[in-house]
Amino acid sequence: SWDWVADEWSRLLERDGAVVSSWRAAGRTGDEGDRMLVELDAFLVGKDAAVVGLANCGSCTSWTIHDALRAASTGITAAAVCTDHFGDLAAALARRGGRSGLRRQILPYPLDTLPEAEVRDIARTHYRSLLRTLGVRG
Repeated sequence: SWDWVADEWSRLLERDGAVVSSWRAAGRTGDEGDRMLVELDAFLVGKDAAVVGLANCGSCTSWTIHDALRAASTGITAAAVCTDHFGDLAAALARRGGRSGLRRQILPYPLDTLPEAEVRDIARTHYRSLLRTLGVRG
């Protein structure tokens, strides 16, 4: 479901003049986890904003907040995308990570059981809200 949301938002952002690039985490622990953090740090260089998702289960929420906090620590605008069921957990994790004000974009829960067309429609419906979450005026 995150791939469909990200695809819709990327298309809309590009339509509105943004340059969009994507990165996907791989291993999270050990040597592979260390390499992943180096890759994420390199990916974030030169970016204006990061939209990180999807917090739609316990571990996914933890890693979404982890990566969003990492992005925010570089000084760029970062938003964690959460389903409403995991919004409170995401807020608690962000607070514990030292950024209680971490931007969060909330989507309906659940997304992963919905058909693709419905998820894409939800993404399009929440696009303007995403822009507001990122601080874009217009």
